[in-house]
Amino acid sequence: MATRFNVHILLYKEDDIQIAHCLEFDLVAQGKKKIDALKNLLDAIEMQIDFALENNDLASIFTSAPVKYWKMSLGNYTKYIDSFLEACDKVAEQIDREFDSAKDLRQIRNERTKMPTSIVTRR
Repeated sequence: MATRFNVHILLYKEDDIQIAHCLEFDLVAQGKKKIDALKNLLDAIEMQIDFALENNDLASIFTSAPVKYWKMSLGNYTKYIDSFLEACDKVAEQIDREFDSAKDLRQIRNERTKMPTSIVTRR
């Protein structure tokens, strides 16, 4: 029975050449069309796995691509992530301000409760 697993493949164009990059194996293939680049990459992945199995060197199969290519694969998601994190920071700042305000109100309330509630006057 064949073992199956998912990999991330980044497709991009350099000049007039289509590039297919398997990020988990850091293997790259090219072709005139995307489909050609993908077919060539699948062949390279198969050869890499076969070589590792024949040489009892499974550790050599997974060599992750540099971070630069992982970031490229995320594309616009990084913009959304950055926007989300900025929004979280703003919410956290607002909560801090509200907490400080609430703390100030508690202090004022505590000071008021320390004051006498009635003033005794002498006649």
